[in-house]
Amino acid sequence: MRGVSARLRRRFQGLRTEGAGVRRETAAVALGVFIGCLPLYGLHLTICWLIGYVLGLNRLKMYFAANISNPFVAPWLVVVEVQVGAWLRRGTFHQVNA
Repeated sequence: MRGVSARLRRRFQGLRTEGAGVRRETAAVALGVFIGCLPLYGLHLTICWLIGYVLGLNRLKMYFAANISNPFVAPWLVVVEVQVGAWLRRGTFHQVNA
């Protein structure tokens, strides 16, 4: 049982410290927030894990940052995404009626 516990601790320590450095960790968080804003619900973990592995960034911090689309923030995030899309495509925002 001690072997499993020690291996698990080493693995978690490796995840916490990979991609060390202020710039790399900042890039991981920024990319994680960007991935969290993508409307690919259910794929954030896979995307974070693949991009973090390829770029050598901290995958754990990237995934935590990708959780910006939690149930409390998601409705506002969707509204902002729709408005930005309308602005990019037509140059105007959608009319918001209360």
